[in-house]
Amino acid sequence: MRAIAADRSDMAALAITRLSANPFYNAQLRSTCIATQVESGHAVNALPQVARATVNCRVLPSEPIAEVKTVLKRRQSDLNH
Repeated sequence: MRAIAADRSDMAALAITRLSANPFYNAQLRSTCIATQVESGHAVNALPQVARATVNCRVLPSEPIAEVKTVLKRRQSDLNH
């Protein structure tokens, strides 16, 4: 717990802590993003050509928002390839 309090970006400390095993505490130890709205397709019997998601992020005060945006854009790029 001291390691996490000292440096929330210490991934080794986050990985071994028992707090990470509890979803309630896990979400408080790192920034989280979730798709809150998803839209796709035009018919129930056709594969959608385009899909769109609204993503809501809860960002830790110590984490730069630009860094979160970069990760989201990288994930989007991964999905498009």
